[in-house]
Amino acid sequence: MNFSALPAFWPRWAPPLERTQLSTIGLSGTTMGNFIVVIGGGFLCESPGWPSIFYIFGGIGCVFSIIWFSVVHDDPMKHPFISDSEREYIISSLAEQDSSTSWSLPLKAMIKTLAIWAIIITNICQFWLISNLTTSLPILLDNMFDLNFGKNGFLSALPLITSWISMTLGSKIAGFLQSKKVLRLITVQKLFTFLC
Repeated sequence: MNFSALPAFWPRWAPPLERTQLSTIGLSGTTMGNFIVVIGGGFLCESPGWPSIFYIFGGIGCVFSIIWFSVVHDDPMKHPFISDSEREYIISSLAEQDSSTSWSLPLKAMIKTLAIWAIIITNICQFWLISNLTTSLPILLDNMFDLNFGKNGFLSALPLITSWISMTLGSKIAGFLQSKKVLRLITVQKLFTFLC
């Protein structure tokens, strides 16, 4: 749900100077989820057995979906649980930005833009790395070191927790650079896309 929902969600909810951090925190949940599944999956394979991974994490996914659909709302005006002061803060900070709703997607110009291709290639590489790391590293460690499932899961999860930490710290640094006007927004975006 994260990858399709968050780009539409944050412009309605996140104040402009907090958007980078909130988007990264939301997307880093995928990395944290992979970490939990890999480390927990290693221990679940030992006892009660590998099928339990599908039942337990599938059940958690179903519970999360129910919570998501009942708690998440389109915008702050429709949300019944936030305080009036929080609602007013979000709405007033979003009112300061340009909110023109009539726009068209310039597909031809986008296809010709190198920056778009850099983002696409970066994302493809990132998703390929995470997918390959999550699925292949446990097999590689098993073939090389013949580890038990618990140790294998722990070692296989280390790159994922490192990724999550760097994403979270990176978003904080990017937010700081933006809020203190050390760098322009576009410069921060380019810098962190390059570092990623």
